[in-house]
Amino acid sequence: MKALGIHMYLTPSCNLSCTHCYYEALKLGESPGSILSTDDCISIISWLCQCFDADLHLEGGELFLRPDIDDILAALSPAALKALTLTTSGTVPIKVRPDILRALGELRISIEGHTDELQSVLRPTKLTPVFRAMARLSADGVPFTVRTTLHRANAGHLREMIETFAGRGARLISLFEFQAVGRGAAEMGHILEDSTFDAMLEELATNGTSPQVDLKFSLSPRRIPMAMKRRAELEVRGFRYVNLQGIPNLTINSNGDIGVSPWKVTARQVYDRFTTVFEPDFRAKVAQRIADQATAPPCPHTSGLLLRYVAPGA
Repeated sequence: MKALGIHMYLTPSCNLSCTHCYYEALKLGESPGSILSTDDCISIISWLCQCFDADLHLEGGELFLRPDIDDILAALSPAALKALTLTTSGTVPIKVRPDILRALGELRISIEGHTDELQSVLRPTKLTPVFRAMARLSADGVPFTVRTTLHRANAGHLREMIETFAGRGARLISLFEFQAVGRGAAEMGHILEDSTFDAMLEELATNGTSPQVDLKFSLSPRRIPMAMKRRAELEVRGFRYVNLQGIPNLTINSNGDIGVSPWKVTARQVYDRFTTVFEPDFRAKVAQRIADQATAPPCPHTSGLLLRYVAPGA
């Protein structure tokens, strides 16, 4: 089956208003408009996982604000659950049975720093409720990932963040770079300078990462040349280079609109919309658009290279 990267937004609403939210999620109390029903979600997710080698990210808004999320997940096959990545801020109750959470491909908690000060630069919440959620997941035997956006304020604390999150039970640390998209377009001061980004690569190449936790570092196309210059050093430290370019993308918004790039969608609009799940022939249109991406230029924000470290014994 053909590999396909999918971002599916199940709710446009969020309890936070983060500086870097490319989705520009709606605040609680704002009308979400029409959203996909429970049965719609089950049907679409099942179809995608049956027809493609899907890497399917379920997101929001805040995903766990959706009251039927447990019902949606419980109706999916084990293979479909394994294809899913769920992302949350960790600030609302995760009302899904632990056995279902354990069956997921990945459960990610977004944290932007190991201290309240760093966390609050982009994300308006303290760490106490987030660490409480992590402790609850650990007690239930649910593996989880910490997803961190790197920016000017936290980039110099990479090692401390990794060690803190590993100490809190994370099985995997997933790193991304701040992108000037959505709300982030008005926050250019958070963008990493080239010298800072290279210093992070040098730190990983010189000292490696924590041997206690797996690490993924997703790089946009403009960072690939810098990473390639340090390939030999990083491979000695146990990092594997995984090419992500050429994998087609699909975006499904909470109202059923379908586009391509996850960077061209907000809570209100899909800017590269080409169909909706409610059109009778949407599956054929999706197949054609996936084929068309083979000759399309790469998106400057979509990850093109993954640096992957697997901890010894993992």
